[in-house]
Amino acid sequence: MKSSHLARVLITLLLVVVSVALAFELDAVRDDLYTPAEVRRNTQRKALGLPPLGPKAARKRVARQGKPNRGGMPGVIPASVAAHSSTGHIAVYYGSLGGPLLGFLSQHKLTTMENATQYTYNFAGSLMQINVANSNQRMAVAAGLYGRTLGPGSKNFHLARHTRISTPAHELPRRDEETAMHIETTVFAIDPATGEIDVHWVNPDGKLAYVQVVVLQERIYYTGDPEALEAYAGDTVHTVVYKWVPMEG
Repeated sequence: MKSSHLARVLITLLLVVVSVALAFELDAVRDDLYTPAEVRRNTQRKALGLPPLGPKAARKRVARQGKPNRGGMPGVIPASVAAHSSTGHIAVYYGSLGGPLLGFLSQHKLTTMENATQYTYNFAGSLMQINVANSNQRMAVAAGLYGRTLGPGSKNFHLARHTRISTPAHELPRRDEETAMHIETTVFAIDPATGEIDVHWVNPDGKLAYVQVVVLQERIYYTGDPEALEAYAGDTVHTVVYKWVPMEG
């Protein structure tokens, strides 16, 4: 119990440190990149004693810095990549794989590697499932309370969950009767060169949405627009990325 509490404290402190560091970096951004709405937002944050947020274009650049350009749709791996399997953990980095390591994934929370969930996958195509090791459960993206559609300009967010059911790639979500939530499971793509994991979601119109992973109040969420979610939540949303860390041996 003590180690779990200490891990939460350390993660919170690290998020504060990187937020301050990012604020200093964004101070150097040209003023002409800010929209009038962003100027008003930062004036309000300053009055509350909060650090400014950078313009949308600059924040996206910081968040995606260092991400390799693989061509085509983000996260889609060429079908020519050989099938393989792996067991390991999922590391969570702030902003990009070059950013600070925040911790490791345990369903919807950050923790230490010792307490993290052990996952496994069998890779054979562009999108796949990530299973909980030695279990009949798997990772899932579960539709949140405010709608199933994710995308730019939407405050909607989805949840990180484990489930016993399975959904095929590129198909609409299926209702999980145990949780009464609509979920998708074959939505993960691993870059074999870097280990970075992208997350996708099929919107009700059948189109594949590109999803960003974020941390809000020490929990993992999935969204199509971190800034819209932040404005709705009234709290800082940290953009993060997943990385597959295979177990040694």
